[in-house]
Amino acid sequence: MKNNETIYILDSPVFISGFTEFINKKFITSNLVIKEIKTKNLIKNLDIIIKKGLVKIVKPKEKYIKKIIEISKEIGDFKKLSKTDIEILAIALEEKNKGKNAIIVSDDYSLQNTAKHLGIEIEGIHFPKIKKSIEWQWYCPSCFKKYDNEANGICQICGSKLKRKPKKLRNL
Repeated sequence: MKNNETIYILDSPVFISGFTEFINKKFITSNLVIKEIKTKNLIKNLDIIIKKGLVKIVKPKEKYIKKIIEISKEIGDFKKLSKTDIEILAIALEEKNKGKNAIIVSDDYSLQNTAKHLGIEIEGIHFPKIKKSIEWQWYCPSCFKKYDNEANGICQICGSKLKRKPKKLRNL
């Protein structure tokens, strides 16, 4: 089913860092990324990049957003992902399911970790990409009760704020 078309899904820091190599590759991003950048007025040429069609703005289907939420909760990254991160991951998963080679470009390690669990390729911007994928264990630092997921972030026994530690590490 793979059609060898490579799509790069861009996170906000790509634009903020001044990336300008929009030629000969296909780039897409989330509307939430665009809103983040416009709200913070972080890039001057954004309108030109969009008008010229150098970056396509897409909204992922709800079923992919739900899948990202489900997986990120299972591995313990959900609380660390923003709505924008979830959309970026959902777009990449949707493109991958269309048979495209989807590559997320981001320095966000929680986003990268979730992507790796989904079999989605990643590239870093300023920092190296992750070398191991992690499944997190949530626990209470006061009474040491372990939780499968972060639930509401509060220990049901003593009321302390939950923390996380690596449960499983996998080499990439």
